[in-house]
Amino acid sequence: MHAALIPSVLPPLPAPRSEASIESLIEEIIISALEAAGVPVERMSKAEKKAAVAIMHERGLFVIRGSVERVAARLGVTKFTIYNYLDDIGAKRS
Repeated sequence: MHAALIPSVLPPLPAPRSEASIESLIEEIIISALEAAGVPVERMSKAEKKAAVAIMHERGLFVIRGSVERVAARLGVTKFTIYNYLDDIGAKRS
């Protein structure tokens, strides 16, 4: 059978994201999760920080290299604290 006669069943791949657009996506995910707490980061409780991390996890942020360290810096905690929050919310580490 000629290849031109076979209908394509796969959708076209999305255009690769530029580094700048990935950076803006990371920032948008972090900001929206922090804003969901409704209080400034300096006044966030442990539960509020953990809830923000859960939102970030649900949106897939932590599959991006360096995101744990970046979130830890924004929340004023260590990366180990972020890993503990992820463990507490049942997220799988790869």
